[in-house]
Amino acid sequence: MRDADKRLRDNGYVFVGFKGAPKHKAMDAVNNGLHARMGKDWSGLYVADNPQVAAGYTADDETGSAKGGQLVRVYVPRQDAKNLVNMETPLSKESTAKKEFKDTFGFRIGEDRSYAIRGYEREDRESTETILSGKVAARAVAIPSTIKVDQRFGGDITDYPGAEERRSTPASGTDSAWRR
Repeated sequence: MRDADKRLRDNGYVFVGFKGAPKHKAMDAVNNGLHARMGKDWSGLYVADNPQVAAGYTADDETGSAKGGQLVRVYVPRQDAKNLVNMETPLSKESTAKKEFKDTFGFRIGEDRSYAIRGYEREDRESTETILSGKVAARAVAIPSTIKVDQRFGGDITDYPGAEERRSTPASGTDSAWRR
């Protein structure tokens, strides 16, 4: 992980967060690229700043396996990271967040354009999620994380190596108020 992280950073990529998936889907993202769900408001590729949040998405619904799963580290080109916007409105307040997005970017969320936003999932402001548009997701790269996950009880991190933790500060982004 350390060598791949260094290579990506040396080539102009910036870490933006973790994505949890069943092991076969995580390896598909590493080997074949990341793909965003598109076509609706709030569509895109979702990643989490906190690996514990991403760990909750590692269960394999197709096989019923509740053990294993995999986290991947997601990186985007530096220019996309520079354009990452931190939303003020919790994303759970959809109508207000949509208005803030349109006021910030000048177009509606879900349009086929390049954007990356980070926002609190809920009003409690405990965890954030980052949404990459389809165009940004197509430029993103995933590498396997060394964090070990046991999906039982909603996803539990069983090992978070210090070497990875030190490399896991996501891009800071700019506040939406500064962009308007």
